[in-house]
Amino acid sequence: MEVKGFEVEGVIKVDNVRIYGLNESIIASGYPMQVDTFDMNKVAIGDKDLKRVKHLGNATPGSGHDCFAKGVTVQFDLQVPEYIWRQLDRYHFIDYVSSQSKMHRILKMDIDKACNKYVDIRTIQIVNDYIEAYNNFDEEKAKRKELILRGDIARYTKEDLFNCIVANTPCGLMLTARMTTNYLQLKSIVNQRSNHKMQEWRLLCDYFKTLPMFDMVCK
Repeated sequence: MEVKGFEVEGVIKVDNVRIYGLNESIIASGYPMQVDTFDMNKVAIGDKDLKRVKHLGNATPGSGHDCFAKGVTVQFDLQVPEYIWRQLDRYHFIDYVSSQSKMHRILKMDIDKACNKYVDIRTIQIVNDYIEAYNNFDEEKAKRKELILRGDIARYTKEDLFNCIVANTPCGLMLTARMTTNYLQLKSIVNQRSNHKMQEWRLLCDYFKTLPMFDMVCK
């Protein structure tokens, strides 16, 4: 199932959203009370099924009664600043399919456009200066033999220049990754992050609440 994403320019973007296994998981939520097996393709979801999943889905988190929700797979492209990625990494059941690489592409990025709107232009200029020096290393090395690193003098090498680029790249750098997760994990995220201090989390949680039948698993 294809679902519309959303964007707040310079803050967050979600797109290419796909949901799989929703109907199948609703049907499977009734398995504990089944005696016979059946073909899911021949089963029509009725009011009884919806009432059951709403009851199970809104059970106390961690009780196990809402486990059918992990059968609803959600995949999407997420673009957020690097500081949000570090916080998202704490969740076990949302995983990366693939992602942009700062290490591989930082020298090619337009840092000004790649950062969110909160990054100071002075910070961007510092990183751009290091990138320019790295990309023109031979020419720059002829002009100077040393780097000043926090008051210490170091040899002027490409390795140290690259380390300066990576170390000084702001946490507001916007990076995109394709994620795969499920409704049960999103339930935990919504319960924990809906009132988070960072607006990216609040916006993301508000979006998750609009996913098809998400209210069945999260009040």
